Amino acid sequence: MNAEIDADGDFVFSQRMEIPSPTLWSTELPYLYSVRQVLERNGQVADTTTTPFGVRSICFDVDKGFLLNNERVK
Repeated sequence: MNAEIDADGDFVFSQRMEIPSPTLWSTELPYLYSVRQVLERNGQVADTTTTPFGVRSICFDVDKGFLLNNERVK
C-alpha cells in the first residue's frame, strides 16, 4: 500500500491475526504473547514497536460472579 499522509493527518491501519490454540492468560499462568509492528516507508524502517498481550475470556455472571477463561475467580 502506498499512501501520502499529511504531517497533521491521521491514517488508520487494521490487521487481523489468528492464534489457533492459544495459551490462555490466567492468574496462575500469566502467559503473554508479543506482537511486533514495523512501519516502513520507501523500504526504510520509520518506526517499530512491540506490544505484549494476553489471550483470555472474561464474563460477569449474576449467579457465578466473575469468570476468567470460564472458571470462577474470587
